[in-house]
Amino acid sequence: MQAVLTELIEAFKIKYPEGMDIVRLNSAIMSPAIRGKVGMGIQLPLHAAREWSLNVSEC
Repeated sequence: MQAVLTELIEAFKIKYPEGMDIVRLNSAIMSPAIRGKVGMGIQLPLHAAREWSLNVSEC
């Protein structure tokens, strides 16, 4: 199961959305939130895109 998850995670490029200001909330643990929308609770929006790599020697 770990091998499958590792392969899936490595196949994607994950980044924060542009223009989004993430802050840390101080509670029992550190939690992410969007600045100006702290009242909406814990949030960490991410963009995930498939990393396409074509190795010609494999075709």
